[in-house]
Amino acid sequence: MEFKLEMLLPIGILILVSYAVWYNAFDVPAAYNNQILVETETSPHLMRTVGEVDGTITIKHNATGEVLDLSVFDNYILFPPGVSGSKKVKDSVTGEMVDIWDVKFNRDRYLFDPGFDLGTYAGYLSGDKTGTDVKNLDVGARVSPARWLYGGVSFPDFLVSNQGFGVGVSVYPEPIHFGNFIDHIGVGYARFYTFEDNAPRSLFYVGISTRF
Repeated sequence: MEFKLEMLLPIGILILVSYAVWYNAFDVPAAYNNQILVETETSPHLMRTVGEVDGTITIKHNATGEVLDLSVFDNYILFPPGVSGSKKVKDSVTGEMVDIWDVKFNRDRYLFDPGFDLGTYAGYLSGDKTGTDVKNLDVGARVSPARWLYGGVSFPDFLVSNQGFGVGVSVYPEPIHFGNFIDHIGVGYARFYTFEDNAPRSLFYVGISTRF
C-alpha cells in the first residue's frame, strides 16, 4: 500500500483540534503545582461578543458584606465598567471615605516560556514551481515547543504538510491591544523544503495557536 501523507494529514489535524476541545472541557483540578485553586465555576456561552471577558473574580468582605467584582481578560484584571477602584466606606475615626481594599495585580511574564503549542497554518510558498505539482497555497500542521519575548514569539515552529516540511517563527500579538479577532492567530515566516524537488523555499503563513 502506497503511503500518502495527504491522506493522514487531515486526520492528524482533526485529532489535534479534538484534543484541544476535549482537554479544555474538563473541570479544573483542585490544586496546581502544590497551590490550592480558588473555588471555580465554569459558565459556557455560545459566542463571545466584543467587550466580553474571560471570567469574573468575586471578592466578599465578610466583615461588612461588601462585594468587589473584578473581570479577567487575556491575563489582565479589570474593574467593572464605570468603576475605577474598590468601594469606599466611612472611617470610624477620621470620618473620611476610605477604600475597603487596595487592589493590585502582579502579572508574571517570561522571556522564555516552554510549553508545547499545537495548531495549523496556511501560507504562500515562494520560488519557481515550473514543471512541478507544488502549489502556491500550502496548508498543514504546526507544533512549537516554546514562546519567547514575553509570550509574543513562537519559535521554532515545526511545519509539515503534504507538500513538504519546514522550520519557522511566528508572532502572536496580545488581544488586549487588538481585540478578540486575532486571539490565537499569528503571522510567520519559515524556510520550507518541498518533497517533490527538495527545493528550499520561503513560506509566509498565518498560524493558528491552541496554546491557552
